[in-house]
Amino acid sequence: MPELEGKTETEVALEFEVICATCNRGMCGDVDTRYSNGRGCPQVMVPACPDCMKEKDDEIEDLKSQIEELESQIE
Repeated sequence: MPELEGKTETEVALEFEVICATCNRGMCGDVDTRYSNGRGCPQVMVPACPDCMKEKDDEIEDLKSQIEELESQIE
């Protein structure tokens, strides 16, 4: 069977949803796409979920307050 050498490209449009794995928040509006610099492959860039980050920031502030309280008890 003869073989054909060469590069074939097919453009395909994909539609998909991006959802936070932690809180199930839809994040489609936060997603950006591009082609990688080195290989020219498609990339999807998804930032950290703002809702989950806010929750974590609140937890960090609570922990900082607890640390300050414990430090004051030591003194």
